[in-house]
Amino acid sequence: MRYRNRDRSPARRLSGLVFFAIVLFAIFGHGFGVGFLPLLMIGLAMATLIGSFGTMNPRGLYGGMQSFVWFMGLALCFSIGFWPWIIIPIVISALLGIFTRSIIAALLGLSIFSAANAMNQQAQPMYTPPMQPYQPYGEGYQPPVQETPVYQEGNMQYPYPTTPSPTASSQGYEQPQSQYPPQEMPPQR
Repeated sequence: MRYRNRDRSPARRLSGLVFFAIVLFAIFGHGFGVGFLPLLMIGLAMATLIGSFGTMNPRGLYGGMQSFVWFMGLALCFSIGFWPWIIIPIVISALLGIFTRSIIAALLGLSIFSAANAMNQQAQPMYTPPMQPYQPYGEGYQPPVQETPVYQEGNMQYPYPTTPSPTASSQGYEQPQSQYPPQEMPPQR
């Protein structure tokens, strides 16, 4: 099985480059008064936002916006402290969640995403189930008809003879029957 390399858009490549550049700056430049973790979170925020543009999908861009909010909120918290600043990304994320449909509808209205969405819809054929012959509905359940087995002699077909199954009455004695105690129904409420 061959490895199939997915088509990477320029935005996805750019997101990797931005993340790599910011991580290098975080490693070698954290002496400028900004810590390593805030710079790492800013790099992740930028990379996810830029990379989500590469999906050419409004839902993908919405997910990138959510990730951007949380990574930037974590960068803020790592630089000045968590409490009460963690409330900021929580509130912004909740607002994005409330307005999810309107944000995605606005993104669909953009010409870039609407053209890409139209191309994706044309490229994927719809599934149509195979046509079944019409079978009229009969009254109630009708079990399938079982054909009697036949054998062939020469050019003629003959049904197998049926032999009655041995029952208790044909053998001359009766089998004992189990007697169950009567069941009481629980009172209905």
